Amino acid sequence: MGEQRRPAARATWAMPEALRAEWTALTAGLGEPRRLRAGEALFRRDEPSDGFFLLEEGLAKASAVTTAGTERLVEIMGPGCLFGEGTALECSRRLVTVEAVSPLRLQRYQAAAVTTAMQADARIGLCLIRILAAKQRSLAHRLIEVAALPPRERLLDLLGRLPDTFGTGTGTGTGRLPLTHEEIANYLGLSRITVTRTLAALARGTPPARLGAAVRVGPARRRARCG
Repeated sequence: MGEQRRPAARATWAMPEALRAEWTALTAGLGEPRRLRAGEALFRRDEPSDGFFLLEEGLAKASAVTTAGTERLVEIMGPGCLFGEGTALECSRRLVTVEAVSPLRLQRYQAAAVTTAMQADARIGLCLIRILAAKQRSLAHRLIEVAALPPRERLLDLLGRLPDTFGTGTGTGTGRLPLTHEEIANYLGLSRITVTRTLAALARGTPPARLGAAVRVGPARRRARCG
C-alpha cells in the first residue's frame, strides 16, 4: 500500500525545511509537546509571554484587532513555523492572538531555557538569527507588494507563493484556503469587494501558469479555493 498523505492545506508562511531541521536538532529536549483542537486559542493579544512555539502539524491563524475595532489577519502559519519568540524573549505581552484553524501539534519552548541553552551552544543563537532573517524577508516581500503591486497582481502573488503545507491524497496540490475573502483583503490591504471580484474573474478565465490550476470561489461563507 502507498503512503497515506494528510489533507491539503495552505499557509502564508512556513520556515524553510533546512532551518526547521537544524532548529529541531539543536533544541532536542528543550521543547514541551502541546496539542490543540481546531478553534482553540493558543494565546491571546496582551497576555504575558514567556514561551514560544514550533508548529509541527496543522494550521494556526494569527490575528490582531485594530484601534478601530476591526480584526486583521496577520498570518496563517503551517508546519515548520516558529512563532511567538519575539515577545517571549523580550518578556513582553503578546502582540497577536493565535488560534488553531485545524488540530495542532506543537513544541513549546520556555524562553529562559532557550536563553540558557544559547549560552552553552552558540549554534542555537545563530540558527535563531537565521530564522528571524527569513521572517524579515517575508515581511519585506509583503511591504513591497502592498506598496507597489496593483490589486490583481497582489492577489495573484499571494496565491502563487502559498506553500503547500500538507500535500494531498491525490497528489494534485489542490487545497482550500482557510481564509474568508475579508481575511484575504485585510492581509493584502485590499477591499473585500476587490478580492471577491478578482477571484470570480480568475475562476471564469484561464489561470496564470504559475498557479498551476484554477482559482475557485467558495460557497456561502465565501472562502477562497486554489489549486
